[in-house]
Amino acid sequence: MAKQQAKTDSEVQRQLNNMKNFIIQEAEEKRDEIRVRAKQEFTIQKQDLFQAARVKINTEYERKAKQMESDRKIKYSNMLNEQRLAVLKDRAKIMDNLRTDAKDELVKLSSGDDYPVLLRGLILQGLLKLIEPDVLIRCRETD
Repeated sequence: MAKQQAKTDSEVQRQLNNMKNFIIQEAEEKRDEIRVRAKQEFTIQKQDLFQAARVKINTEYERKAKQMESDRKIKYSNMLNEQRLAVLKDRAKIMDNLRTDAKDELVKLSSGDDYPVLLRGLILQGLLKLIEPDVLIRCRETD
């Protein structure tokens, strides 16, 4: 009976070692699976973060590009408006000078000997252009 027990003890020990080796092997396989899965999840999360950062950078770049384009258009428009205002100011100065010169010339003409002839000719020309049966003419007392 002692021999059978020894055999059974050695068989039990062998079976325990086999079970222990099996459990260790299963644990190592599970550990490797967890590491692989963790590495895959890390890679996926890293890619997601990079993609999100890339999208954010592209969005910011597009916003800044639009802002720069808008600023450029505003600057160009302001420059055009300044040029238009300068042209209008110059035109107003020229018109004032022309008015003053015309007024001075009219004063000279009205004091000349040919003024009555000129006045009759201008009135006649105006009447012919109007082609009206009744016309009221207003003039200065000196005319």
